[in-house]
Amino acid sequence: MEMENKIIKTGTGTGTGTGTEEKGTEKKKYEEIVKITVSKEAEEKLSELMRKVNDGFSSGKVNRQDLASWLLMKFCSDQDESLIESIRADHFDEIMMFESILKKSKETGTLPPEFQALLKQQLGANGRVKPRKALTKELHQ
Repeated sequence: MEMENKIIKTGTGTGTGTGTEEKGTEKKKYEEIVKITVSKEAEEKLSELMRKVNDGFSSGKVNRQDLASWLLMKFCSDQDESLIESIRADHFDEIMMFESILKKSKETGTLPPEFQALLKQQLGANGRVKPRKALTKELHQ
């Protein structure tokens, strides 16, 4: 993840900053950088890890951007199904799940039996519930 950016200054050597970039056949390598926002806690952990990596590392230096990029690339190549399930469990949202079930129920015209029983219990309805027609493309023919 090194960026190459060679600049050769020409001129009288007065240090006036009138140099020009080398325009030879050497191609310059630029990485596309995209910024993300992380929680304060995640930033603190990243800074702590960066300090540990750099402590006693005399052959180079790792900055936060390089470390975060390396971690993401390594994490993505080493992940497995149990890790995916763990991420999903940590970000489970009951309302979103309910909305998903409701959307599917509107398409099929029927609620899962567990939800039917819950609704009957909440409403005190012991009678038969009239089934709804599914909202499908077939109805518009």
